[in-house]
Amino acid sequence: MPALHWSYPAHHASHFRVHWRKLRCPEPGALSEQEQEQAVLIGRAYSSVYRVVDLAVPDAVDGDPCWLEFLVQPVTKEGFTGLKSEWGRLTLRYAEPFLSEADKSV
Repeated sequence: MPALHWSYPAHHASHFRVHWRKLRCPEPGALSEQEQEQAVLIGRAYSSVYRVVDLAVPDAVDGDPCWLEFLVQPVTKEGFTGLKSEWGRLTLRYAEPFLSEADKSV
């Protein structure tokens, strides 16, 4: 999993909430728009870096990519947060390599 790094004026935030959400993944049953919008809090960062570890993500199948999005939400010293449109975003694409029948038998 990635290490997230961002720039933000240090004196404007007391910490950052880090969220993730699944954007698209070719798996049985399509995601509804509501499921795509739901971001899950995975941790807090007290600096401008966060290492994502042990995050269970859906499997990519037969070379079709999956797309995840990580969101960074600044929180002020007073406990206020900005608009969601102002959050930091990172989109991650991953896929299993496509294996031919010959590769699968090895």
